[in-house]
Amino acid sequence: MYLSDFSDKPVFCSWTGPVLWVLLTDPDIVHKVLVNDLHKGFFYSFLGGRGLLEHRSLQKWTKHRKLINSSFHLTNLKSYVRIFYEESLIWTSKIEPLCGQPIDASHLVVLTSLGSFVRAMYGVDLSIQQKYEFDHPYVNAVESSFQIFIIRLTRPWLLLDIFYKLCGHKSRVQDNQSTQRQFIQNIIEKIRQRICMENNNEIAGTKISCKEENDDACLEKEEIFRGNGNCDETHIDRDTQQCQAILLNQNEVSRAKNGESTAQNSATDTPKTGGSKPLNRAFTASNGAFSTGNATSVAQNESSTGINGESTVHNRSMPKTGNSTAKTGDSTSQNEESTDSFLERNFESHRSNSFVERNLRQKLINSMDNNNTAGNSSDTMMSDRELFQEMMGLTNGGFDTLRTATSVTLILLAIHPEIQERVYEEIVQVLGDNTADTAPTSEELVQLNLLTRVIKESLRLFPGIGMVARNVVKEMECGGYTVPTGATLVVFIFGIHRDPKYWPNPNQFDPDRFLPSASDQRNPNAYLPFSLGPRNCIGYKYAMLYLQTTLSTILKRYRILPGG
Repeated sequence: MYLSDFSDKPVFCSWTGPVLWVLLTDPDIVHKVLVNDLHKGFFYSFLGGRGLLEHRSLQKWTKHRKLINSSFHLTNLKSYVRIFYEESLIWTSKIEPLCGQPIDASHLVVLTSLGSFVRAMYGVDLSIQQKYEFDHPYVNAVESSFQIFIIRLTRPWLLLDIFYKLCGHKSRVQDNQSTQRQFIQNIIEKIRQRICMENNNEIAGTKISCKEENDDACLEKEEIFRGNGNCDETHIDRDTQQCQAILLNQNEVSRAKNGESTAQNSATDTPKTGGSKPLNRAFTASNGAFSTGNATSVAQNESSTGINGESTVHNRSMPKTGNSTAKTGDSTSQNEESTDSFLERNFESHRSNSFVERNLRQKLINSMDNNNTAGNSSDTMMSDRELFQEMMGLTNGGFDTLRTATSVTLILLAIHPEIQERVYEEIVQVLGDNTADTAPTSEELVQLNLLTRVIKESLRLFPGIGMVARNVVKEMECGGYTVPTGATLVVFIFGIHRDPKYWPNPNQFDPDRFLPSASDQRNPNAYLPFSLGPRNCIGYKYAMLYLQTTLSTILKRYRILPGG
């Protein structure tokens, strides 16, 4: 109520205990602040080391943003479409046996987004959707910590650490962070083992698995992380050290046998296959509460069953899934080439698009050459602790916001069946209605204009982040007011997105707001689901591509109906 009473003012303030909040609702003022003020609000630190989102050091943020940004380059994003498609097919196959039953599909959506993110960003397939039906420990830990974050932010006394600790919130967050660290550490271990095995084979010319050599270290590390929530760099380095020892040892053996260093360089991605029977189904969302834990149900589509007079149902079939990818390459070292130069050249030929794998490979190269000062540059690498924090922050933000966006979009389409039908027709027109196992291409996804507008409108009504904040480090003028040092500027995204000055009938779901003719007449700063300025969401292109792929895969196979 307080916000609605003052929403017509471009700038207004509020107090939470000793904290001064200056709320901004004017898009032009918001743009100026987000472009020029890069210092995040104090409360981001409550999130507990979430990397780019939380960094208050601009120097560290600039360095990390540059290193991570390559993973979100358009060329790399296009290669993720196949992963999004495969994970979406798993989602649709898990829905099939639930047809006609009340279900809560929000947990399936979150497993899809988490599995997709880990595979795309880190190149690691943990088979999350196959191993977990609904709940996942990592997801539960993130959700619990975020709930505590909101509680602390809205109760002034909890801003003091002593009360925060006495209320038991700190210990709960530490337990959650321990679970999150175990999950991230498991990913790091798999990447390190892959690097070790690939390059062990290449240098020695024999297939000796590094995994067996590292089992004891991995088990010990797992026990360490199970026992406490702290990230100990000494133990994190153990895999790299053992990789180094094995590589050196095998290289010496090879030199002794052949008198020279010659290696055949090859690596094959593990194919991911799956299958499912053709489907003709209709999906029913109950009360539009797809993501809130309320019941949803799935109705069979062979008949003309419907809700509220719905009698026409398209046959939407799901093809079998399956793919096999392989990457090969070769590299032959020259006679008497040093181990270090061979490693560096050989690793470069296999460098992954993942900033994590690049960082770990570079660290191994550096550990092989103590005199390689260029490779040890702090501008091109993160420490183990920094890498850990960035992975945790990206993973948390990557799956949770997409879960919300997917769920909300499906709810809105269930409530507006006429729009859903138009989206379905567009999908069939662009992607076809055959059952071939063919993932959409990025070029095809760009042609899904109506679906893209639906996604944008969903993000307008329910942005993944309702507000962003900046810390005032120097007294400044803002909308005719003087804002003192130490205040926190808050951009009220939710309010701006529903301001009738920029959005006629703001609470109405209308994807045509984003037709070019309508967008050209609107203040471009009035739409900011991914924030604005240099510290905007690094994954906004990833998010749009994921949502286009996932929603088109689901809507091609299911009709979403409101529950009754």
